Amino acid sequence: MKKEHIHPLVLGGFERDENIIPLCKKCNNARNDVMIDVLGSSDIKAIRRRMPAIKVAVQEFVIWCHASINLDEEALIQCYDLSEAFANQRGIPNPYDGSNAKDRERNSFFNMIKQPFRSLISKFKTSNNFKPLNEDTDKGSKTRNPNLKKKPQVQKTVKKNNP
Repeated sequence: MKKEHIHPLVLGGFERDENIIPLCKKCNNARNDVMIDVLGSSDIKAIRRRMPAIKVAVQEFVIWCHASINLDEEALIQCYDLSEAFANQRGIPNPYDGSNAKDRERNSFFNMIKQPFRSLISKFKTSNNFKPLNEDTDKGSKTRNPNLKKKPQVQKTVKKNNP
C-alpha cells in the first residue's frame, strides 16, 4: 500500500487527510504514469511552462483523479481516454468503456427496487379485463354508451384592439 493524493500535489492538491487515501502500489504507479502520459511530465516547472497549452488536459486529469477515487461513473465514462490509459497501465479491462452499461444498470440497486413495480405494471397492461373509460360494459357492443352526451364545442373569439 502507498499513500496517494486524490488531487495531485503537483497540480495544487494539499497534504491533508481528506486528500490522502491508501492505494495499492500498482494503482498508484498507474495513476502517476497516466499523469505523465497526459501532461508530459510530473515536474511542476515543466507543467507550468506548458500550462496555457495543456490547461484543458490538466482540468480533465484532475476531474478524473477525483472521479476514479470516488467512483463517479458518469465522469469516468466522459474521461474515457484516461480510464482506458489507467486500465492499460494496470493490465485490466476498462470497466467504464460503456460496453457493459446494460449489465451495470440491470445489477444496480435502484433497478432491483424498480423491478417488482415493473412486473406489476406489465400485469395490468396485459390484463384482458381492462376497458377504456366511457365505453359500454356489454362485451358484445361496439357502440358507445347512449347515455353519455357529447360536450358541445365552444368557439372563442378574440377582440383585437385598434391602435
